[in-house]
Order: sequence, then structure tokens, then C-alpha cells
Amino acid sequence: MSSTLILWRLMDGKPGHEKQSLALVQGLQCHRECEVFDIAIEYSGAHYLKHVFSNQPIFDASLPSPDYLIGAGHKTHLPMLVARRRHGGKAVVIMNPSLPACLFDHIITPAHDNFKASSKRIICTPSLAPALDSHPDPQRGLIVLGGVSKHYEWEDERLVQQIETLCAHYPNVHWKLSTSRRTPESALQKLLLINRENLDVFDVAALPKSWLDEEYETAGHIWITVDSVSMLAEALNTKARVGMLNLQGGESSTKMQRFRQTLLSSGWVGDCSGTELKEGPIRSQPVNAHLSVARSILESIQK
Repeated sequence: MSSTLILWRLMDGKPGHEKQSLALVQGLQCHRECEVFDIAIEYSGAHYLKHVFSNQPIFDASLPSPDYLIGAGHKTHLPMLVARRRHGGKAVVIMNPSLPACLFDHIITPAHDNFKASSKRIICTPSLAPALDSHPDPQRGLIVLGGVSKHYEWEDERLVQQIETLCAHYPNVHWKLSTSRRTPESALQKLLLINRENLDVFDVAALPKSWLDEEYETAGHIWITVDSVSMLAEALNTKARVGMLNLQGGESSTKMQRFRQTLLSSGWVGDCSGTELKEGPIRSQPVNAHLSVARSILESIQK
């Protein structure tokens, strides 16, 4: 393996998956010099199977052979394995794969999925999230809502009460609140009726794609609904004080109970339930799970 790592990043077009693979690439770049090639997966798995016993390149023939193939999402799994067979390198899959785990060189899974670490499986807490250029302003606050999910019961009034509590607890913080694609329209309408001078409510449909990342970088306080695992991971990769807004339910999902308890016991997040609020801790550094995961991958080279 040369001093410069060749990374093939397989992309399925889903922003959440691509943020996680970007995070791992960033982590590897912090430890080693890397040359990165982003490869869009444009076809179904059957398209790539024909390359298993072929001498034809699976992707652009001009690409240098990879040291690592990195992907997140079901659509990347089979192309990753076929590309490794044809071009070499190590296959690194983010999140537990739909194909047998033994087929991959490294599997990265969050702690709340409850897998045991092994020579192949790397456990991270929280999920992988890209690094952000965080310059938190203690007078700027960000609230991001998830929405309807199979794990929680969504109650508009419960959320409104918690947001009222936040605004009252931090009267000198100007809060910006964004919905997400999962947030019910009824919740947006109730939120727009909140009469607080230090709160602005935004419909995600009216916001540019870059809005959330820009707000992450400058917010001194970030509160996310507990159902939004990936957004909480992104918030923890800033230097802001982070908190969770609670939803009814979650008890039926052992996985979601573990996720909430892991964040609380880590001391990384605050918590709000109705009128009771526990502040998030002051943090001088992001959690940076992507750095420790990348280190584990690179250390396996010497073993």
C-alpha cells in the first residue's frame, strides 16, 4: 500500500448515506494523504453481477486501483464487492449490510444497533457525521424537528410545550426552528402560532439545501427531536450545546431506547420533557466519531 491512499467512495444518491461516507473519507484524510474518487451507483445490482467473471472494468477504466472501497446504503453493497473482486482493495460498508457481513472487510455500525465489536466490525458512537467548521454563537439557537416514525408517537402539543420551555429558559438566545420532510403539516401550523420574540419558524420546503449546515456551523445551542438519529450525530459534530426534544413512545423499540440512553449517559446532550429542561453540556470540541473509526481501520493494516 503506497503512502497515498486511493479511496473509491460509492454513492447511492441518498443524502444521509452520502454524508456518512463523506465523514469516513474525511476521517481517513485526517490521518493519511488520500486521493478520493466519488463514483455514482447508477444501476441495480444485477447490472454489476455480469462483471464478476469479466475482464472489463466495473467503473471508469482510468481509475487507479483502490486501497479502500467505501459505501453506505443497500445499493452500494453488491457493486462494492464486485469492484473489490475485479480491482482489489478493502470493502468498507457503513451500517449493517443486507448481504452477509463476512463478505466485507470492515463493517461500521452505531452502538445502539447492539452488535459486538470484532476484527471486522467497528462500533461508533454516535453515527458517522461530516466535520463542520463550527464557530458557535451563544446567542444563536437551532431547533430541528423530525416527524412521524414507527418508533414514536408524534404529538404536536407535546413538541410545542417543549419549544415554549426552550424559548423561556433561554430568553437571550434567538432560536431558528426548521421542520423536516417527516414533520406533519399540523405541527407546522401550531408552531407558527407560538408568540415568542426569540423564535423564528421555517418550513423546510422553503429552505435552500445549504441552510441546515450553515446553521449548524454558527448555532451555540442545537436541539433535535430524539427520533432524528442522523441529525443528532451531525449536531454532536459541532461545538454547540446539544439537547434532545422528547417524543411519546420509543419504549417498544429497544434500539431507540439504547440510542437515547447512550447519548444521555455519555453526558453529550441535554434533555427536555415538557416543562423540565436539563441543559446540554458546554463542549469545546466535536465528538468526531469519524476520526476514531478511521484510526481503527488504518490500525488494522498493521495487524
